[in-house]
Amino acid sequence: MQLVRRINRRRNCRRHSRKGAILILVAVLSMACLLVGAYSVNVARTQLLLSETQMAADVGARSGVHSIYMEEPNHISEKMASVYSQEARVANQVNDSNEISVELGSTEISSGKVKFIKDAKPSNAMRVTVTKKIKPAMPVAGLFNQSMKIERTAVAAILERDIVLVLDRSGSMTWAVDENTWMNDRSKHSYNQMSTSRYSYLRNASYQWWWYWPHPEKSRWQAAINATYGLCDELDETSQKENLSIVSYSTDYQPVFYDHSLRRRRFNVVEAEVEAKPTTDYRAAAKQVEKRYYSDQPVAGGTNIAAGIDLATEVLMSTARPYAFKTIILMTDGQATAGRDPILSAREARANDIEVHTVTFGASAARSHMGQTAAAGGGHHFHAPDAGALEAIFREIASMPARALVE
Repeated sequence: MQLVRRINRRRNCRRHSRKGAILILVAVLSMACLLVGAYSVNVARTQLLLSETQMAADVGARSGVHSIYMEEPNHISEKMASVYSQEARVANQVNDSNEISVELGSTEISSGKVKFIKDAKPSNAMRVTVTKKIKPAMPVAGLFNQSMKIERTAVAAILERDIVLVLDRSGSMTWAVDENTWMNDRSKHSYNQMSTSRYSYLRNASYQWWWYWPHPEKSRWQAAINATYGLCDELDETSQKENLSIVSYSTDYQPVFYDHSLRRRRFNVVEAEVEAKPTTDYRAAAKQVEKRYYSDQPVAGGTNIAAGIDLATEVLMSTARPYAFKTIILMTDGQATAGRDPILSAREARANDIEVHTVTFGASAARSHMGQTAAAGGGHHFHAPDAGALEAIFREIASMPARALVE
């Protein structure tokens, strides 16, 4: 009996000792769960505050740079930073206890990326930094009770574009969009006095009008002019202030034929020429080109596409604004017949941070080659089978936003 009693006492002691161990384990696990829960809540709250602070910086930078946009960028000064800083107090995300830092500067564009340069002029960008001091949501037993500082920065910039439209003015541009030439159709030029002249030498030379003077309604050249007006109208509707230049190209040529006064004279046709210098009066530039090739200068020569791209590159490199994206829009109705491969020109333009888009017009255009040219220039290729499609494409390119990665 004594042996049995001893065994029972030992069993009871073991049971009591296990109960004590379990209570300790439960207490430890409860504390661990509480600490993990507090840590999770604090991390979640910190992430929420980080998002709110970033939102405040983003909206503040956008609002501030809009204020810059409403002014002349060349006249923005550091004294105005305090005024623009108020734009950052938005959406109740930033209150007076938070710190706001506003810096004005400019942007440097390289390889499609925008880099903020503090204090650079002219000012076209703003960097807003929002700093928030926070305390933990759930301090536990003296843990997680230290204040911390979070900081978020946003950069907003006015992304402008400087555009050069490059028009093909080779001889084939006097042809109809869907025909080989207007050469033998005397009814198409209502202003052609030669074909109805009483002098046989003038009547015999009337073909020159269809070789050199584009039809004012149905020629490929006029379709390009109409599309240019469409591009101008689209630029007027964008929120940016683009600068537009116009360049034309063919080949060097000096034809001798009758002008609009029925006098024989020698014309000087050059391979590439600046038709309109950078301007924001877009329709005036288009009108200038239309007027010149209506009566003063013939549309003639071969097709030196590379010369057009090269001259457009020179224009942009010498006149483009430092914070503007540089874009070439090249249009052709044929294929290169002179000069070097336009792919090489597009590649060089791209090396200078210039984007080259190509537009082919009509069935005889070299679509594949122009597609490769656009790829080399970092742009897109478009094909227009008719006049309506050409204008739609010009408008689409004009409305394309500048592409960039902002800090």
